[in-house]
Amino acid sequence: MVVFSEPEHPVDPAALVAERGWDRAFAPRLVASTTDRGRNLIHDGPSLLETARWLAGELRAS
Repeated sequence: MVVFSEPEHPVDPAALVAERGWDRAFAPRLVASTTDRGRNLIHDGPSLLETARWLAGELRAS
């Protein structure tokens, strides 16, 4: 599960999973994106490549 959160619209991934009952259906692995350079999934500028490397590393770590 990939979750995007920003200061203006915070998301609590663990609460979202529990609220929707996903924790009972399977054990999702949470990867939280931020607005920080290299971890911003909605940014389409040059740092997109940094984000892709970061996300690939996060997904390989599972």
